[in-house]
Amino acid sequence: MEKILVTSIRILSLMVLLTPLIVMTDPLPQTFFPFIVGKSLYSRTLIEIIAGLSIVLLVRYPAYRPKWSWLLTIMVMYVAIVLLASSTGVSPQRSIWSTYERMSGWVDITHWYLYASVLICSYRTFEDWKKLFNFNLFISLIMGILGLTQYYGIGFLPYLQEGGRIEITLGNPTYVGAYMMVNILIGIVLLIQSYYPSSDLELDSNSTRSARRRNRPSKIDKSTASNNLMYSRMFWVASIFVAFYTLFLSGTRGAFLGLMVGLIAFSLGYIKWGNKDLVLKLVRISFAVILVLGLVALIINRNGVVGGVRGGDNVISRVVSTGINDASFQGRISSLTLGLKGFSEKPLMGWGPENFTVAYDRYLTPEIAAQSTSSFDQAHNKIVEELTTKGIVGLFFYVSVWIAALYILFSNLKNQNNRYRIFTLLVASAMIGYFVQNLFLFDTPGTMGQFIILMAFVIWIEIGKGNDIQINNLVSNMKGDNKQKVSEYNEFITASCLIGVLILVGVIAYQLNYKTYQASNTLLGTLIGKKDWSTKQVIFKDSIEQFGPLANYPRIIAYNQIIRDWPDLDNEEKVKALEFVNKQGLYGTNSEPEDWRMYVPVSTIFHLGVSVDPTYNARGNNLALKAAELAPNRVEVVRHLARSYLYLGEFDKAREAMDNYLDTNPSAELQFKSISDALDTLAAE
Repeated sequence: MEKILVTSIRILSLMVLLTPLIVMTDPLPQTFFPFIVGKSLYSRTLIEIIAGLSIVLLVRYPAYRPKWSWLLTIMVMYVAIVLLASSTGVSPQRSIWSTYERMSGWVDITHWYLYASVLICSYRTFEDWKKLFNFNLFISLIMGILGLTQYYGIGFLPYLQEGGRIEITLGNPTYVGAYMMVNILIGIVLLIQSYYPSSDLELDSNSTRSARRRNRPSKIDKSTASNNLMYSRMFWVASIFVAFYTLFLSGTRGAFLGLMVGLIAFSLGYIKWGNKDLVLKLVRISFAVILVLGLVALIINRNGVVGGVRGGDNVISRVVSTGINDASFQGRISSLTLGLKGFSEKPLMGWGPENFTVAYDRYLTPEIAAQSTSSFDQAHNKIVEELTTKGIVGLFFYVSVWIAALYILFSNLKNQNNRYRIFTLLVASAMIGYFVQNLFLFDTPGTMGQFIILMAFVIWIEIGKGNDIQINNLVSNMKGDNKQKVSEYNEFITASCLIGVLILVGVIAYQLNYKTYQASNTLLGTLIGKKDWSTKQVIFKDSIEQFGPLANYPRIIAYNQIIRDWPDLDNEEKVKALEFVNKQGLYGTNSEPEDWRMYVPVSTIFHLGVSVDPTYNARGNNLALKAAELAPNRVEVVRHLARSYLYLGEFDKAREAMDNYLDTNPSAELQFKSISDALDTLAAE
């Protein structure tokens, strides 16, 4: 049973690394946001099963229980702080469960950190970790090949559309860059490390001649090993090349910068701690090449020379064209500025995870709104994201995780032989690269696994001091019948525990994951084909009730559908629609009381509902005023407020709201044209 448990945990742990390939559309079952929802539910379910198996393993076979770890302790404390920040934030529900679009709330963070803790129970040796990293690299190779089919229009999968920056199965080019950046460095570490002799073949200089003769491999063994090594190196080189080319085609500047910083960190580290002459020379050369490439890019940028594949979508073209007037750059700066303003309002525990958009919209200025009408639900900078959503306390523990991990890696270098040292240095460089690219992005279900396996490897180093952790069989010292009886008894108890735990895991997975899938899949029914409002209302109601914690997205879609269909509804359907909105609107504003998106569409429907009940007009205006309080400079909110005054017949207030906003954001004049024309017509009458 012990072997079955360990093998099952290892296989399922590898299957988690398939997460980036999951897309919930044909031929798989479909969900809303197919590039996000499926990845989250797939990884959650596997991690829950792994956790259940690990509990049985640790209870029945104490030798697998990991030693105490500073890093793991800090990670657990961080998860606890995230939960605390969620409970004190502006929307605990959104903080804990996130949204269909992101799936990165406390529940998902907890699952991923749990994955790190269970990995170290079954991956006990250096060779175990090499297998895991090799498998992860193999998945990245598949991803890269899929990316090439997308770029060159081979059409291998229907959702891999040709044109522009490649997204592959991750749904966003920036996620592709982050994923490939880590795997480039993983490929490099496996390739370079292969040029060092295996530690089990390294013999002490004082070994006897007979010992050296016994450990000397035969010619056949040497030949087989040489061929295997050659194939492995070919795989690593191919993986590195494909990953780099995929990163190049993704056009992700943050990931490219992370890669450069990671390589520089490795180069500096190896110059200090490395002692293999050939590699040391290569490191110095690569360090010089990085500096030269950076200088060339700077010169090209200054001289305005831009070009490349498909109009400059590749990473080099985007890097050299970066400037302060770049729209993406301006958006990031605005996000950082507003995030810091939000932090100053709630400095201790923040606004709550996944609630960055509330702070962003609250402090949005007309000047920033004039640059872009889009909203940021993530800071696109992990440090500011932590500050804004989890406060100074959350940032402290988040940074502590990174500091502890890097301290463990570098403090153990002096105790490691060359083979381990090169591996540790490159893992450190991959972590540094990931941290740097996250200064321009955020964690996603498709990329989080890369961060977690690196952290888990660091925990293994801390626990074992870079040495393989040995397992002692608990019954190995028993003899004869006693050993057999104890073994049979233990097997029965273990099997019973396993059945009980798996039943519990099944219940949890059904409640948390299957119902989420079911609700998301049901929601698609409102978007496919033509249906009357009565049919759509039933579908919306089912989706909302199937998984309440994520129901606000279906609610907003339902509201917008009512607004579009309103002219075609008969009086009875309008009454039912208003009943639906009255009920769901209350649930929505209670769960996310500070998000203007929960107020504006309901307000619009109430104004439309005056044909059923005139009292809806005043209720609609109250909601419009509340939305304006929450997001005073969002053009959608101000425009709706002006329209709300029009419904009430308060034309002076409507013009005042419009004119005051246009004085600070003249570029929005076109968006107020219909209101302006209506006011002019009324004034003429």
